[in-house]
Amino acid sequence: MTNPDELLPPEELKALFDRVSADDTGKAKAVQDVLLSLDGQSVSPVTDYGPANLLDLVRKLAAENDTLSTSAMQSSWAPADMAAVLAGDLDVAKPTLLERSDSERLIYGELLNGLHGESESGKTWVALFMCTQVMQAGGKVLYLDFESSMVDIASRLMALGVDAAVVVDCLTYIGPSDRYSDKEMRALGDLIASGQFEVIVLDGVTDAMNAFGLKPRDESDYAEFKRALLLPLTLAGGACVTIDHIARGSDGREALGTQHKRASIRGASFLVEVITPFARGQSGSARLVVSKDRPGWVRGVSERQQDRSIAGVFSLTATEDGLLVPSLVTVAEFNEQPVSFADLSARHADRFESELASLVAAIRANPGAGVNDLKEATNLRDIKPYVEEAVKRKLIVTQQEKRKKIGHYPLLGSEEV
Repeated sequence: MTNPDELLPPEELKALFDRVSADDTGKAKAVQDVLLSLDGQSVSPVTDYGPANLLDLVRKLAAENDTLSTSAMQSSWAPADMAAVLAGDLDVAKPTLLERSDSERLIYGELLNGLHGESESGKTWVALFMCTQVMQAGGKVLYLDFESSMVDIASRLMALGVDAAVVVDCLTYIGPSDRYSDKEMRALGDLIASGQFEVIVLDGVTDAMNAFGLKPRDESDYAEFKRALLLPLTLAGGACVTIDHIARGSDGREALGTQHKRASIRGASFLVEVITPFARGQSGSARLVVSKDRPGWVRGVSERQQDRSIAGVFSLTATEDGLLVPSLVTVAEFNEQPVSFADLSARHADRFESELASLVAAIRANPGAGVNDLKEATNLRDIKPYVEEAVKRKLIVTQQEKRKKIGHYPLLGSEEV
């Protein structure tokens, strides 16, 4: 990597960054000037002197005010000043975003976080719920969208109840449709160097890498993508959240592609696992399963289920006026919510009739099965309303057995649901 001292005389470099110490608005201009200077010497701002290093340099120099010290210019390969670290605050990063109903938060500020899952699992809805919380508190959001459209994102935010004026004031939307160029990178560098965003969302890692001409499944290409784009986003001062896919049928512990994706997460990463499918005008829900939590705070407020930690359940409740009421609750709170078969079948008659049939079939296949056995066999989080309906239709009977177990048995002669 090229040393910045070799690119510009120290007095010129100091003059550029003096603007940074004067006021925040000068930071973007300083970044642009340095990039132009580098480009004038045939140095690529992405490959030879990446934006990550440039923004790091901007931040260090901005803190220097009147002087440009040697320590501010030193390479990240130089020995760290451990005494200075020990003299400061040793608290590790704590989650600051994506607030749950009990006030616990799940996303770390100034770190790279991730949401991944199958298509239509609710990943974007979860990210937009987080953005809604930020914008309604007056914070700024940058949304880099490589998968959807401005109309789709705006309509979703409106459905979540965000006022149009708030969207205009607080959301900066970028939807690239072609490969990047140095010009676009300079403009993006100006924007993220302003430090105005509390959260930056990158929706569509695979398509974003394609825009850089990189292969999503290649370890080296992902490392280059992280250096060229992801690190600058985290250095901008806010939280960075990526949205990514998993291969269908996988265990969901890692996003689609390389293991390096998982390793690059310095905050928290979640598998978004659908419970009830999301659809316009219909209610839906999904679990947030902790895939990685490097600082460790999120697992501490999650529910342990066998070998998994469930950080919460995200739900959208459809209203008659077309809005979607979002919520993020603990597993315990979600399980306590009363659900009747009448409520379920009124909203999604076909699906819940099918689920009722699967419950009865599971009981016929395993007479005397207990609650946990039936939950596992049907993949239903709450079988109570289905059991009540099946008993009412005289399809099954329940019986109290030893050790407080309730057995479920089919009624003879009941062949159809």
